[in-house]
Amino acid sequence: MYKIFPALSPVFILMFSFVFSLLAGCQPADKKSPVNVEPQCLAQQSECVVRTPGGDFRVLFNVDKVLTETPFEVTVEYQGKQSVKNISGYLEGRDMFMGKIPLFLTGQSEHQYLAEVMLGSCAQPSMIWRLWLTAEFAGQVADGESHSGNKQQFFIDFPSSNE
Repeated sequence: MYKIFPALSPVFILMFSFVFSLLAGCQPADKKSPVNVEPQCLAQQSECVVRTPGGDFRVLFNVDKVLTETPFEVTVEYQGKQSVKNISGYLEGRDMFMGKIPLFLTGQSEHQYLAEVMLGSCAQPSMIWRLWLTAEFAGQVADGESHSGNKQQFFIDFPSSNE
């Protein structure tokens, strides 16, 4: 009768142990991630508070430094007398065309909106991004620049790095 399992030779046991020990030591590479913090302005952000005829908007980030290919959050807080109906926005490279990255802002409260964002990596080690925001108010806003009817559009610039 045939044996189902051949006798285990010392060479086979040694090879199996070696391969198993190599595979058991494998772990996913640790990716550097920026420290998540309470929403704050970035050190090199063009403006922290954007003043518009409809009120003030604070644009905050949950990281100290924006790294490409690493998710981060953008918080937009409205401080004014108007009622904000909706806030929409997108990102684009200021000095280099990288396409338009839409922001999906969700209301966290009546005056606070949040979007999770991830930027693509660029050939340059760092670049400046322009974040465009459009606020739509429930009523009419006071006369001023960059608004049409009950909407106001504004932007801020901020840096990112791939290091």
